[in-house]
Amino acid sequence: MHVGWSADERPRWRVEAVFDLIGAEPGRPGPGEAIDLERMLAATGKVRAPRVVLRRGRLELGLTLKAEDDLAAAVAGLTILDVAVRQVPLVRLGELIARSVRAR
Repeated sequence: MHVGWSADERPRWRVEAVFDLIGAEPGRPGPGEAIDLERMLAATGKVRAPRVVLRRGRLELGLTLKAEDDLAAAVAGLTILDVAVRQVPLVRLGELIARSVRAR
């Protein structure tokens, strides 16, 4: 069952992650794909303040979501990203380089 953002009483968490990107020139994603991915993340209705930066063959992600604890927030953030990134053809995630989850 979907609970609206304002009705969800769980704590807010900020999830941040950095990934290597898979793919070689000229199929490298650019600023347009970062904007598309931010829009896809926002369209899920499960996150707020998505931030996507593509640079030097890496994707830097930040988003705010609600979850029971830090582990649930990390899993939810990565799951939501996995769903959204499938809608942006040039963005293919490689290795997870770094991640953090902190209470908001």
